[in-house]
Formats: sequence, structure tokens, C-alpha cells
Amino acid sequence: MESIRAVFAPGSVAAAGISRAYVEQLPYASIVVNVGRSQSLLVLIRDDGALHWATSEGQILTTVNSRLVKTAGLSDNIVGISAANRDPVYADLHRVPADTTYRRLIDLSPDHRFNLGAVSTFRRRGTEQVEILEKTFNLLKVEEYLRVPGLGFSATNIFWVEPDTGFVRKSRQFIGPGTPAIEIEIAKPYSGAAS
Repeated sequence: MESIRAVFAPGSVAAAGISRAYVEQLPYASIVVNVGRSQSLLVLIRDDGALHWATSEGQILTTVNSRLVKTAGLSDNIVGISAANRDPVYADLHRVPADTTYRRLIDLSPDHRFNLGAVSTFRRRGTEQVEILEKTFNLLKVEEYLRVPGLGFSATNIFWVEPDTGFVRKSRQFIGPGTPAIEIEIAKPYSGAAS
């Protein structure tokens, strides 16, 4: 982990001079994450079917094709997710039929909130140009309308995906009522998987 700490820049990624050239020379896959007003560069620390990303401050985000499936070090954290059917974000999000519904159970901490029913409805919203570290991509915008009745919580998650492959280049996701939106931009994709 010490060798990974050397690539992190304190404070704002933009203020620290993080550029596409800087990220491309890193030996690690990386993402830029915004949580509220805080911005960090995270690097890949493990791939076990899900990708585990770390900050120098000890925060961990675990993703599957950019879907947050577990977190640590935030005010609200995802401890686990279970579902009977496949999450549309995991594959073929670029082909998701209008009004597709997906149900899952979410476990959150602190306060040991387990088996919270979550219902999502997906809609494609057309393509738009999205800039990620000085590079512009033409991406399909997919909105996920999320409801967690047990928390009295609802939000709109957004995924910007490659229109031909479904690879998620950028997302904005909510965990729960105590955490601002988490925006993830793929700065340097992991070459071992499209996550």
C-alpha cells in the first residue's frame, strides 16, 4: 500500500495538477471521485471479480462495472447488496429497455440497517458529450430512479456509458440520506475487466 500512497495527491485533483498525462503514466488503473466538495484520485488495489479502489485517507470503494457495491470510510457505507436477478448496470446498460425495474436488498452502516428493499427503474436519455480529464467522450446517459422506502429515501443515479459496449465511463450515485452524491469518473480503465 505504501507504493500506492505515493500516487495520491492531497486536496483537489485539479488543484494538485492531476491531468490525463499524469494518470496515463501511472502503473495503476484509476478513478477520480467527487463526494460533495471533496475530490480524490483512487487507484485499483484488488480485483476479485469486483474492483476495489482506495484513497490515501483509507476510504475504499468497491465497484462492479462502476456500480458501487460496497464502501468504507464514508458517512453512510454499503455493507452488502443482494438480489435475485442481475443488475442492469453490470452488463448491457446501453441496451436496457425503457422502464426496466430492478429490485435488491441493501445493507448500510452505521446503525446496522439491513435488508432495506430498494427499487430502481431505468431510462435511457440520449447521448451527450462528457469531458473526463481533458478528453471528451460521446456517451449514452442512463438514469436510474432509486427508491428505498424503509429509509424514506429516493434519488436519481446517472450512468454515462459507451453506446456500443455499455462500459460505464462516469456515474453519479447515492448511497443513502446521510451521504452526498458520489461521482465516479474512470480516469484510467482497468485492462483486466470493464469495471
